[in-house]
Amino acid sequence: MNRTLGDALNGRDNALNSIRLLLAVAVIFWHTYPISGTNPSWPASTVGSWAVNSFFAISGFLVAGSRLRLNFSHYLIRRAARVFPAFWVVLVVTAFVLAPFSTLFTGSPYSFFEGVNYVSQNFLLWLGELAVGSTLSGVPHANSWNGSLWTLFHEFGAYLVAGGVLSLALVRKHIAFAALTAVVLLSAAVASGFGHTLPGFLSQAGPASRLWSFFAAGVLVYALRDRLSTRPPIVIASAGLLCLTFTLGIAEWLGQIFLAVTLLWLGARLPLRMGSRNDLSYGVYIYAFPVQQLLVVSGITPIAGPELSAVLAAVLTLPLAWASWTLVEKPCNRLASRFTRYTPGAEREDRLRS
Repeated sequence: MNRTLGDALNGRDNALNSIRLLLAVAVIFWHTYPISGTNPSWPASTVGSWAVNSFFAISGFLVAGSRLRLNFSHYLIRRAARVFPAFWVVLVVTAFVLAPFSTLFTGSPYSFFEGVNYVSQNFLLWLGELAVGSTLSGVPHANSWNGSLWTLFHEFGAYLVAGGVLSLALVRKHIAFAALTAVVLLSAAVASGFGHTLPGFLSQAGPASRLWSFFAAGVLVYALRDRLSTRPPIVIASAGLLCLTFTLGIAEWLGQIFLAVTLLWLGARLPLRMGSRNDLSYGVYIYAFPVQQLLVVSGITPIAGPELSAVLAAVLTLPLAWASWTLVEKPCNRLASRFTRYTPGAEREDRLRS
Protein backbone atom coordinates (compact mmCIF):
# COMPACT_ATOMS: atom_id res chain seq x y z
CA MET A 1 0.00 0.00 0.00
CA ASN A 2 1.40 3.39 -1.04
CA ARG A 3 0.86 5.60 2.02
CA THR A 4 1.47 9.32 1.79
CA LEU A 5 3.18 11.58 4.33
CA GLY A 6 -0.23 13.03 5.07
CA ASP A 7 -1.57 9.62 6.05
CA ALA A 8 1.50 8.60 8.04
CA LEU A 9 1.85 11.85 9.97
CA ASN A 10 -1.82 12.24 10.78
CA GLY A 11 -2.06 11.76 14.55
CA ARG A 12 0.52 10.76 17.13
CA ASP A 13 1.62 7.42 15.72
CA ASN A 14 4.84 8.71 14.17
CA ALA A 15 8.46 9.42 15.08
CA LEU A 16 8.40 13.25 14.95
CA ASN A 17 8.63 13.74 18.71
CA SER A 18 11.42 11.17 18.87
CA ILE A 19 13.33 13.06 16.20
CA ARG A 20 12.84 16.36 18.01
CA LEU A 21 14.11 14.81 21.24
CA LEU A 22 17.22 13.56 19.44
CA LEU A 23 17.72 17.02 17.94
CA ALA A 24 17.52 18.58 21.42
CA VAL A 25 20.19 16.15 22.63
CA ALA A 26 22.34 17.07 19.61
CA VAL A 27 22.15 20.71 20.71
CA ILE A 28 23.47 19.66 24.15
CA PHE A 29 26.55 18.17 22.50
CA TRP A 30 26.99 21.27 20.38
CA HIS A 31 26.87 23.57 23.40
CA THR A 32 29.19 21.51 25.57
CA TYR A 33 32.26 22.93 23.81
CA PRO A 34 31.71 26.69 24.15
CA ILE A 35 30.33 26.16 27.66
CA SER A 36 33.44 24.21 28.68
CA GLY A 37 35.80 26.46 26.75
CA THR A 38 37.22 23.66 24.60
CA ASN A 39 37.57 23.10 20.86
CA PRO A 40 35.78 20.09 19.37
CA SER A 41 37.49 17.54 17.14
CA TRP A 42 34.32 17.31 15.05
CA PRO A 43 32.08 19.97 13.43
CA ALA A 44 29.88 20.44 16.50
CA SER A 45 28.70 23.92 15.56
CA THR A 46 27.55 22.72 12.14
CA VAL A 47 25.66 19.79 13.66
CA GLY A 48 24.10 22.08 16.25
CA SER A 49 23.03 24.69 13.72
CA TRP A 50 21.41 22.04 11.55
CA ALA A 51 19.66 20.57 14.56
CA VAL A 52 18.02 23.97 15.09
CA ASN A 53 17.26 24.23 11.36
CA SER A 54 15.59 20.83 11.63
CA PHE A 55 13.46 21.99 14.56
CA PHE A 56 12.13 24.81 12.40
CA ALA A 57 11.42 22.54 9.42
CA ILE A 58 9.37 20.14 11.54
CA SER A 59 7.67 23.06 13.27
CA GLY A 60 6.62 24.56 9.93
CA PHE A 61 4.89 21.32 8.97
CA LEU A 62 3.06 20.95 12.29
CA VAL A 63 2.14 24.60 12.71
CA ALA A 64 0.71 24.87 9.20
CA GLY A 65 -1.65 22.02 10.02
CA SER A 66 -2.61 23.64 13.32
CA ARG A 67 -3.37 26.99 11.67
CA LEU A 68 -5.52 25.46 8.94
CA ARG A 69 -7.61 23.57 11.48
CA LEU A 70 -8.13 26.54 13.82
CA ASN A 71 -9.26 30.10 13.46
CA PHE A 72 -6.57 32.72 14.07
CA SER A 73 -7.40 33.57 17.69
CA HIS A 74 -7.65 29.92 18.73
CA TYR A 75 -4.44 29.18 16.88
CA LEU A 76 -2.62 31.95 18.79
CA ILE A 77 -3.96 30.70 22.11
CA ARG A 78 -2.59 27.22 21.45
CA ARG A 79 0.75 28.49 20.17
CA ALA A 80 1.17 30.81 23.16
CA ALA A 81 0.22 28.02 25.57
CA ARG A 82 2.84 25.77 23.99
CA VAL A 83 5.70 28.28 24.27
CA PHE A 84 5.24 30.86 27.02
CA PRO A 85 4.34 29.01 30.27
CA ALA A 86 7.34 26.65 30.21
CA PHE A 87 9.56 29.52 29.06
CA TRP A 88 8.45 31.68 31.99
CA VAL A 89 8.99 28.83 34.43
CA VAL A 90 12.55 28.19 33.23
CA LEU A 91 13.30 31.90 33.62
CA VAL A 92 12.03 31.80 37.22
CA VAL A 93 13.84 28.55 38.03
CA THR A 94 17.08 29.93 36.61
CA ALA A 95 16.81 33.30 38.36
CA PHE A 96 15.70 32.10 41.79
CA VAL A 97 16.95 28.52 42.09
CA LEU A 98 19.87 27.74 39.79
CA ALA A 99 21.65 31.09 39.94
CA PRO A 100 21.69 31.32 43.76
CA PHE A 101 22.61 27.62 43.96
CA SER A 102 25.63 28.26 41.75
CA THR A 103 27.05 30.70 44.31
CA LEU A 104 27.69 27.76 46.64
CA PHE A 105 30.50 26.79 44.25
CA THR A 106 31.65 30.19 43.01
CA GLY A 107 31.19 32.41 46.03
CA SER A 108 29.81 35.10 43.72
CA PRO A 109 27.27 37.53 45.16
CA TYR A 110 23.60 37.04 44.36
CA SER A 111 20.78 39.53 44.60
CA PHE A 112 17.08 38.77 44.47
CA PHE A 113 16.58 41.93 42.44
CA GLU A 114 19.09 40.72 39.85
CA GLY A 115 16.89 37.65 39.48
CA VAL A 116 13.86 39.87 39.03
CA ASN A 117 15.73 41.85 36.38
CA TYR A 118 16.64 38.64 34.52
CA VAL A 119 13.02 37.51 34.39
CA SER A 120 11.58 40.91 33.46
CA GLN A 121 14.16 41.59 30.74
CA ASN A 122 13.44 38.26 29.01
CA PHE A 123 9.73 37.88 29.75
CA LEU A 124 8.50 38.40 26.16
CA LEU A 125 11.00 35.99 24.49
CA TRP A 126 13.41 38.72 23.39
CA LEU A 127 16.56 38.12 25.45
CA GLY A 128 17.46 41.47 26.95
CA GLU A 129 19.61 40.02 29.73
CA LEU A 130 21.57 36.76 29.68
CA ALA A 131 23.22 37.09 33.08
CA VAL A 132 21.90 37.00 36.62
CA GLY A 133 24.22 39.52 38.17
CA SER A 134 27.78 38.18 38.36
CA THR A 135 26.82 34.58 39.14
CA LEU A 136 28.49 33.29 35.96
CA SER A 137 31.35 35.76 35.68
CA GLY A 138 34.13 33.21 36.17
CA VAL A 139 33.26 30.49 33.64
CA PRO A 140 34.44 30.02 30.03
CA HIS A 141 31.05 30.99 28.58
CA ALA A 142 30.58 33.83 31.00
CA ASN A 143 27.41 35.71 31.95
CA SER A 144 25.02 33.58 29.91
CA TRP A 145 22.62 31.35 31.78
CA ASN A 146 20.62 30.10 28.82
CA GLY A 147 22.01 30.59 25.34
CA SER A 148 19.44 28.23 23.84
CA LEU A 149 16.48 30.54 24.35
CA TRP A 150 17.35 33.01 21.58
CA THR A 151 15.65 30.86 18.93
CA LEU A 152 12.26 31.04 20.66
CA PHE A 153 11.80 34.67 19.64
CA HIS A 154 12.23 33.62 15.99
CA GLU A 155 10.06 30.55 16.51
CA PHE A 156 7.12 32.52 17.85
CA GLY A 157 7.70 35.17 15.19
CA ALA A 158 7.31 32.45 12.57
CA TYR A 159 4.06 31.39 14.24
CA LEU A 160 2.71 34.93 14.02
CA VAL A 161 3.73 35.46 10.40
CA ALA A 162 2.48 32.05 9.27
CA GLY A 163 -0.76 32.52 11.17
CA GLY A 164 -1.37 35.88 9.56
CA VAL A 165 -0.43 34.88 6.03
CA LEU A 166 -2.52 31.72 6.21
CA SER A 167 -5.52 33.86 7.11
CA LEU A 168 -5.61 35.05 3.48
CA ALA A 169 -7.98 33.07 1.27
CA LEU A 170 -5.68 33.37 -1.76
CA VAL A 171 -2.73 31.94 0.19
CA ARG A 172 -4.86 29.08 1.55
CA LYS A 173 -5.88 28.23 -2.00
CA HIS A 174 -2.25 28.20 -3.19
CA ILE A 175 -0.32 27.17 -0.07
CA ALA A 176 2.37 25.26 -1.94
CA PHE A 177 3.15 28.19 -4.25
CA ALA A 178 3.17 30.68 -1.36
CA ALA A 179 5.47 28.49 0.75
CA LEU A 180 7.84 27.86 -2.16
CA THR A 181 8.00 31.59 -2.84
CA ALA A 182 8.84 32.20 0.83
CA VAL A 183 11.60 29.57 0.72
CA VAL A 184 13.13 31.14 -2.39
CA LEU A 185 13.03 34.71 -1.05
CA LEU A 186 14.34 33.80 2.38
CA SER A 187 17.07 31.61 0.89
CA ALA A 188 18.14 34.51 -1.33
CA ALA A 189 18.35 36.69 1.79
CA VAL A 190 20.55 34.09 3.48
CA ALA A 191 22.80 33.79 0.43
CA SER A 192 23.23 37.57 0.25
CA GLY A 193 24.13 37.86 3.94
CA PHE A 194 21.12 40.08 4.52
CA GLY A 195 20.81 41.53 8.00
CA HIS A 196 24.20 40.63 9.45
CA THR A 197 25.61 44.14 9.02
CA LEU A 198 22.49 45.93 10.28
CA PRO A 199 22.72 47.61 13.69
CA GLY A 200 21.14 46.42 16.93
CA PHE A 201 17.83 44.61 16.76
CA LEU A 202 17.79 44.72 12.94
CA SER A 203 20.76 42.36 12.84
CA GLN A 204 18.33 39.60 13.80
CA ALA A 205 17.05 39.70 10.23
CA GLY A 206 20.00 37.45 9.31
CA PRO A 207 19.30 34.50 11.61
CA ALA A 208 15.55 35.03 11.11
CA SER A 209 15.95 34.58 7.34
CA ARG A 210 17.83 31.32 7.86
CA LEU A 211 15.46 29.83 10.40
CA TRP A 212 12.29 30.99 8.66
CA SER A 213 13.46 29.54 5.36
CA PHE A 214 13.45 26.09 6.97
CA PHE A 215 10.10 26.81 8.61
CA ALA A 216 8.67 27.74 5.19
CA ALA A 217 10.07 24.49 3.76
CA GLY A 218 8.12 22.60 6.42
CA VAL A 219 4.97 24.47 5.41
CA LEU A 220 5.64 23.52 1.79
CA VAL A 221 5.92 19.83 2.66
CA TYR A 222 2.65 20.12 4.58
CA ALA A 223 0.98 21.55 1.48
CA LEU A 224 2.31 18.61 -0.57
CA ARG A 225 1.87 15.95 2.10
CA ASP A 226 -0.80 14.01 0.19
CA ARG A 227 1.35 13.91 -2.95
CA LEU A 228 4.55 12.67 -1.30
CA SER A 229 4.91 8.93 -0.89
CA THR A 230 6.47 7.18 2.09
CA ARG A 231 8.29 4.78 -0.22
CA PRO A 232 12.13 4.73 0.01
CA PRO A 233 12.91 6.44 -3.35
CA ILE A 234 11.54 9.72 -1.96
CA VAL A 235 13.94 9.88 0.98
CA ILE A 236 16.86 8.49 -1.05
CA ALA A 237 16.48 11.28 -3.61
CA SER A 238 15.90 13.96 -1.00
CA ALA A 239 18.77 12.92 1.26
CA GLY A 240 21.05 12.57 -1.74
CA LEU A 241 20.29 16.09 -2.93
CA LEU A 242 20.76 17.41 0.60
CA CYS A 243 24.19 15.78 0.75
CA LEU A 244 25.02 17.31 -2.62
CA THR A 245 24.20 20.81 -1.35
CA PHE A 246 26.47 20.17 1.64
CA THR A 247 29.27 19.05 -0.65
CA LEU A 248 28.89 22.21 -2.72
CA GLY A 249 28.70 24.40 0.38
CA ILE A 250 25.24 25.74 -0.45
CA ALA A 251 23.08 23.72 1.95
CA GLU A 252 21.80 26.77 3.85
CA TRP A 253 20.80 28.34 0.53
CA LEU A 254 19.27 25.37 -1.28
CA GLY A 255 18.91 22.54 1.22
CA GLN A 256 15.77 23.59 3.06
CA ILE A 257 13.23 21.57 1.10
CA PHE A 258 15.44 18.48 0.93
CA LEU A 259 15.98 18.60 4.70
CA ALA A 260 12.27 19.03 5.39
CA VAL A 261 11.28 16.12 3.14
CA THR A 262 13.98 13.87 4.64
CA LEU A 263 13.03 14.66 8.25
CA LEU A 264 9.31 14.26 7.71
CA TRP A 265 9.79 11.03 5.76
CA LEU A 266 11.85 9.71 8.68
CA GLY A 267 9.12 10.88 11.04
CA ALA A 268 6.64 8.85 9.03
CA ARG A 269 8.72 5.68 8.70
CA LEU A 270 11.10 5.30 11.66
CA PRO A 271 9.84 2.84 14.32
CA LEU A 272 10.62 5.26 17.16
CA ARG A 273 7.89 6.35 19.55
CA MET A 274 9.80 8.13 22.32
CA GLY A 275 7.72 11.10 23.37
CA SER A 276 4.73 10.21 21.23
CA ARG A 277 2.50 11.06 24.21
CA ASN A 278 4.93 12.83 26.51
CA ASP A 279 6.89 15.35 24.45
CA LEU A 280 10.11 16.10 26.35
CA SER A 281 11.95 17.83 23.52
CA TYR A 282 11.00 21.39 24.49
CA GLY A 283 11.90 20.83 28.12
CA VAL A 284 15.26 19.32 27.17
CA TYR A 285 15.96 22.26 24.89
CA ILE A 286 15.21 25.00 27.44
CA TYR A 287 16.77 23.38 30.52
CA ALA A 288 19.96 21.79 29.18
CA PHE A 289 22.03 24.98 28.89
CA PRO A 290 21.69 26.07 32.56
CA VAL A 291 22.33 22.49 33.66
CA GLN A 292 25.52 22.51 31.60
CA GLN A 293 26.59 25.77 33.17
CA LEU A 294 26.04 24.30 36.65
CA LEU A 295 28.24 21.33 35.74
CA VAL A 296 30.98 23.81 34.86
CA VAL A 297 30.74 25.89 38.05
CA SER A 298 30.57 22.74 40.19
CA GLY A 299 33.89 21.57 38.74
CA ILE A 300 32.46 18.42 37.16
CA THR A 301 32.93 19.43 33.52
CA PRO A 302 36.64 20.31 33.86
CA ILE A 303 37.25 16.86 35.34
CA ALA A 304 34.91 14.81 33.12
CA GLY A 305 35.65 16.57 29.84
CA PRO A 306 33.12 18.05 27.41
CA GLU A 307 31.75 14.83 25.90
CA LEU A 308 31.13 12.98 29.16
CA SER A 309 29.78 16.20 30.64
CA ALA A 310 27.31 16.43 27.74
CA VAL A 311 26.08 12.90 28.47
CA LEU A 312 25.68 13.75 32.15
CA ALA A 313 23.87 16.99 31.25
CA ALA A 314 21.42 15.06 29.09
CA VAL A 315 20.72 12.60 31.93
CA LEU A 316 20.21 15.40 34.45
CA THR A 317 18.05 17.43 32.09
CA LEU A 318 15.55 14.67 31.37
CA PRO A 319 13.89 14.79 34.83
CA LEU A 320 13.56 18.58 34.50
CA ALA A 321 12.05 18.13 31.04
CA TRP A 322 9.64 15.55 32.43
CA ALA A 323 8.61 17.92 35.20
CA SER A 324 8.18 20.73 32.68
CA TRP A 325 5.95 18.58 30.51
CA THR A 326 3.95 17.04 33.34
CA LEU A 327 3.47 20.11 35.54
CA VAL A 328 3.50 22.96 33.03
CA GLU A 329 3.30 22.15 29.33
CA LYS A 330 0.69 19.39 29.31
CA PRO A 331 -1.72 21.14 31.71
CA CYS A 332 -1.41 24.42 29.79
CA ASN A 333 -2.00 22.65 26.49
CA ARG A 334 -5.11 20.99 27.92
CA LEU A 335 -6.36 24.29 29.30
CA ALA A 336 -5.84 25.97 25.92
CA SER A 337 -7.69 23.16 24.15
CA ARG A 338 -10.71 23.73 26.41
CA PHE A 339 -11.08 27.24 25.06
CA THR A 340 -10.36 26.41 21.42
CA ARG A 341 -11.85 24.06 18.89
CA TYR A 342 -11.11 22.90 15.38
CA THR A 343 -13.00 24.50 12.53
CA PRO A 344 -15.50 21.88 11.22
CA GLY A 345 -14.42 20.47 7.88
CA ALA A 346 -11.26 22.57 7.70
CA GLU A 347 -8.89 19.64 7.41
CA ARG A 348 -10.84 18.11 4.54
CA GLU A 349 -11.02 21.43 2.69
CA ASP A 350 -7.32 22.08 3.13
CA ARG A 351 -6.45 18.67 1.76
CA LEU A 352 -8.55 19.34 -1.34
CA ARG A 353 -7.02 22.79 -1.89
CA SER A 354 -3.42 21.69 -1.47
